[in-house]
Amino acid sequence: MNPVNMPLRSLVSQYLQALTVRNYSPETVTVRGRYIRYFLEWCESPEILDIEDITPETLFQYSLYLRQYKRKDNDQPLSPDSQCKRLAAIKCLFEWLYKQGHTDTDVASHIDLPKIRREAPEQVLSAREAELILSQPDLEESYGIRDRAILETLYSTAIRRMEIVNLHIYDLDLSQGILTIRQGKGKKDRLVPIGARALRWIDKYLTLVRPELVKEPDSQVLFLGRRGGGLSRDTVSALVGKYVQMAGLKGSCHLFRHSAATLMLEGGADVQIIQKILGHTSLHTTQGYTKVDQYKLKEIHRKTHPSPS
Repeated sequence: MNPVNMPLRSLVSQYLQALTVRNYSPETVTVRGRYIRYFLEWCESPEILDIEDITPETLFQYSLYLRQYKRKDNDQPLSPDSQCKRLAAIKCLFEWLYKQGHTDTDVASHIDLPKIRREAPEQVLSAREAELILSQPDLEESYGIRDRAILETLYSTAIRRMEIVNLHIYDLDLSQGILTIRQGKGKKDRLVPIGARALRWIDKYLTLVRPELVKEPDSQVLFLGRRGGGLSRDTVSALVGKYVQMAGLKGSCHLFRHSAATLMLEGGADVQIIQKILGHTSLHTTQGYTKVDQYKLKEIHRKTHPSPS
């Protein structure tokens, strides 16, 4: 069969396999596959089954469809961010198809992605609210000590849920107060400072709790579950969410990430330093995670600008 005439689904399977070979994370491959599947399902309605049937006009019509689409569960339209992610997956697919010689032109090259306003999260913890959440675990229980260590780590380091799940004992330098994040988002390593209080709780967990949980052979994963293996991302989300709710607040793991970044910025940290801690490739992304209210900006300006106030 001529490659140009191959069914779309066969070529999509090849594309997703190529992403895996190129060491994309399983989560990225899964999400891209899902967004592309949505496109394939839409294509089947007008009976677009082969790659030769796809034109720039086809993709323009799909982008219009996404703008008009209403979710079945709540009848709400797709957000510009959701539209952007779905169209970006299609752009990446057709760019690959063109480079592999399956198409004569990159038919998706002219897709206009919706503009996304990168705003700070609506909810950011105050220092008092963060402390309230940290105080919720029952420290008379072994799991309470473990959970306090997890919460302290998230708050102190602003690392992602995926990154705390993947932490190993050898990633922790107690003497230097540094965590090594291996293969974080984008498959990049980085060093992240961790505060003394968080280190004390981790040390307490390592001394009193982890030996009770670990099963041989020891995987060296830092935070363990009831069966002696590492925690899943969903388990960490549920765990953190429970304590946030107990404190009378709403949110989960990313709440600590957003809040730590914002509080550090308000405390005078340089945004480029926060960028390195968060592991952002783009400074623009970091600025979207952080916000300082207008009063704070005016106060900093008054104290630091050389002109008379």
